[in-house]
Amino acid sequence: MSEKQDNEDENETVIENNGAMTSEEREELRVQLQEERDAHTETKNALALKDERIGLLEADIQMRDEQIQAIREESEKNAALVMELNKRQEIDLARYREALIIAHPDIPASLIHGDSFELLSDAVEKGKELVKVVKERITAEAEASMIPAGSPAREGLSLEGMSSREKINAGIKQTGGK
Repeated sequence: MSEKQDNEDENETVIENNGAMTSEEREELRVQLQEERDAHTETKNALALKDERIGLLEADIQMRDEQIQAIREESEKNAALVMELNKRQEIDLARYREALIIAHPDIPASLIHGDSFELLSDAVEKGKELVKVVKERITAEAEASMIPAGSPAREGLSLEGMSSREKINAGIKQTGGK
């Protein structure tokens, strides 16, 4: 059959039914309409679920933003507190250093240094060791070059075995002359 023939057959069917649909066509249309309604209902339900999910996510985002803001505020307070504590520690370290210098006058102040209490205490211990070593060396040197107390007893000059000239020179030396 040709295309022209097919078109004429369709036209005859429409004319025979006087423009009315056949029961098969109505059933197909009803099924198609029901499918469209079901699809529309599914789409509406899916959109409702998405809208509900979006609402929950937006509420969650807002809650998290509030938590982040609270954490930021707490962090700023903690940073200020840390700064204050650092200042106090610096002051306390300076006071501690001064107390150590006063308590240990034999240790040079330049040896007592550090940026923590432990380092300052360690510096004092090292300073004590250094002072001990220096004192021991000074004491050893002093003992080695020790001069007995008082002057030696003066004895008379023995003139035995001296010539006349030696005796005259010895006499001059005792009196401090030339």
